[in-house]
Amino acid sequence: MPDADNLLKKLVRRWERTPVQRRQLKIFRMPAEAVKKINIDANLATESEGFIKGALNYSFQRAISVRGDLTALGLSGGGAKALSEMGVVCEICSSLAIKPEVFAGTSGGSFLALALSKNPDPEKVKKTIYGLVQKYPWTALPDIDLSGLGDISRLNGLMKGKKIIKIFTKEFGLEGLKFSQIENMLFIPATDINSGSEIVFCDPARTYDSLIEDPRNPEASIDEKYVPNIFPADSEAVKAVEKSIRMPVIFTLHSEGPYDFTDGGLLDNNASRMLLSCIDVGKILMVDLGYSNQMEGLFRNKNIIDILFQTIDIMGSVQRQALNDPVCKEDVTIRVINPGLFNVGALESFNRAQDTILSAKATARHILNILSKDREVQADGLKKITSDPKTLRRRFFNEWDKDTIYAIRDKQDGKRKMLVRRYGGPGYNVYYLIENKPKVDDLKHEDYENDGGKIIPKKPSFIDKVKFFSSLAGSAVIGGTINFIKSFFRKKK
Repeated sequence: MPDADNLLKKLVRRWERTPVQRRQLKIFRMPAEAVKKINIDANLATESEGFIKGALNYSFQRAISVRGDLTALGLSGGGAKALSEMGVVCEICSSLAIKPEVFAGTSGGSFLALALSKNPDPEKVKKTIYGLVQKYPWTALPDIDLSGLGDISRLNGLMKGKKIIKIFTKEFGLEGLKFSQIENMLFIPATDINSGSEIVFCDPARTYDSLIEDPRNPEASIDEKYVPNIFPADSEAVKAVEKSIRMPVIFTLHSEGPYDFTDGGLLDNNASRMLLSCIDVGKILMVDLGYSNQMEGLFRNKNIIDILFQTIDIMGSVQRQALNDPVCKEDVTIRVINPGLFNVGALESFNRAQDTILSAKATARHILNILSKDREVQADGLKKITSDPKTLRRRFFNEWDKDTIYAIRDKQDGKRKMLVRRYGGPGYNVYYLIENKPKVDDLKHEDYENDGGKIIPKKPSFIDKVKFFSSLAGSAVIGGTINFIKSFFRKKK
């Protein structure tokens, strides 16, 4: 076996040729030898190449510890309730004058992540959503197929999801759009239910050079970090969304090649892991709709859809512990805002899109109001207010202390308006903010006026209802009978 010194030189040469390291050396103008922070005695008896590999990999992580300064946006799943996330995005992006360069979205959040990555103006995206609510009744969205009831052994979902994708694609002008054609980076995770692994859809050509760990060479990692499983093809973005929204049982599985895709929220409902894996991302704004221990009545009294969404939300609350991961170190700033819309059901969220968006916007506005106040008290006893985007941006992502947290919590009637949780160890800059009492049921006339007026969701007409229930009955009776006959002959064979 070669001695340690020669082996180290060999590994350094190999290390320089890998895309991530080569790119980082260029960015930071560092010679390859500068990463050798650990002195390895050439006479040291080396039992395996793995030891020096590990030392070299550790040295690289220490030397290139400073991340880039790109701003990323992560949007969680939550069904139609995910539309409310636009309230936070509109308020934060406009007040801080930021334009995210990297996007990630899971399940319902993948719709918005795709729309925003193509059109970075959140207000335009919000208006398109309002137009959807006014144009389409709820009966136009589900394409429920009950023909599978004729062969229960092969029934894996109740809804195809084609109508939702078709309407979304048409209204946002996304026909044929591939990941490589989107200027900004976009990640959409789905879950392969066969292997239980997460499959991330993106533009592979750009993604490999953006990640801390190259997923094509997982042996480069010396510890058990998250190494993404990237779908190798440059797919159509809306088809990735179609795979990510497949809530189990509600939607049928989406099969492609060896994969059977279901909802991305099973493994990453917070849409955070890919953003944390990008070495150029230094600031992350996340909107999370997950469960945070708020009790909103006993679920024994609620419907099957609400119970299913609550299940996914609880999974997301467990996944949130990823914010404690060592990859969230001092050089990454993360702000997670949860508008706390726990009292809005999954089925009513589409019709109440404006209400939930305005409520989420009020949550973000409360945070910014606190950050806009200077510490010094003026002669009139009031604190000076600033609306300068640069100042607010600095305070939002960097300047947090106990006084800021206490002010954001803002006790009202003996209860805290917001909960503030800090994740990670010393030096971490990760805060999770949860609205304790959402404003959705307390909106006033001026809230709607400031939003351009109150929108009226389109209600299904008598004909719409007849078409909807006729399709249900037809698929159950005709399709169910056909599937039953087919299953009978299959069993006979």
